[in-house]
Amino acid sequence: MDTTSRSTRLLSVVVILGFCVLSVPGCVGSSTYQVAKKEAEDLRHELQQERLKIQAIEKMHTQRSKQMEDLASRLGSSVERLDSITKNWGDLRNELVRLRISRELERQKGGGRIGIVLDNESLSAPSDR
Repeated sequence: MDTTSRSTRLLSVVVILGFCVLSVPGCVGSSTYQVAKKEAEDLRHELQQERLKIQAIEKMHTQRSKQMEDLASRLGSSVERLDSITKNWGDLRNELVRLRISRELERQKGGGRIGIVLDNESLSAPSDR
């Protein structure tokens, strides 16, 4: 992640500045020391801000992942219900066609044998059953 590498870089700079300040205590003027100290403090503050941003992003990512899992689960349930409704509708449609055919055959009474195929099912006149 870009912020992690940036944070690592900032920490490295702070450590290097700390070693520089500690290794040459007598040779550095107080103003240079104060500038380095201020810069190190600013970098620590910036590093802390970046860590807070990372935590916020991770929290949001966790929330979004949970939302996505919930939506995927709801979608799966909806698909199952739709499949069930589709099957029931097909069964009802086939039953309605069978009833219409039976009614028509009863009206005609006596005509020749009629065979009809609906969804791989064979129907014939009610007297042949």
